[in-house]
Amino acid sequence: MGRDNGPRRANPLVKQYGQPFVPPADTPPDSWLLRPELPEASEVWNCNADKTPPDNYIDKPWKSKEDYLRAHYELLREDTLRGLRDAIREVRMMPQMGDSNITSIYDKVGRCSPRSSNDRLLKLSADLLERCM
Repeated sequence: MGRDNGPRRANPLVKQYGQPFVPPADTPPDSWLLRPELPEASEVWNCNADKTPPDNYIDKPWKSKEDYLRAHYELLREDTLRGLRDAIREVRMMPQMGDSNITSIYDKVGRCSPRSSNDRLLKLSADLLERCM
């Protein structure tokens, strides 16, 4: 059984989570910290570039914390985008295709009224649909 230590206090850092990220002033312009949270259309449409994800060292130490964080950011980003790129590649090769082992085609999809925070995602989705059709 756990102990009751009285009322819990809120973590003061939680308030910062909703604030826009401001990178340190000395952040290099090509840093992973400056990449947008949502992928740019060019990153999604780059279907033919089989970019090799960085190595994930599990049997030796990383050179730096920055290298570790960059590599894991890139691994997670690639993991989230690979399926979408594969589906786009498949639809480009067979525009009139139906469902396959890899891709499911949803054709009865409508758009609800967009919220301003999702405008970029909706624009990307609309751009993807337009190019695939």
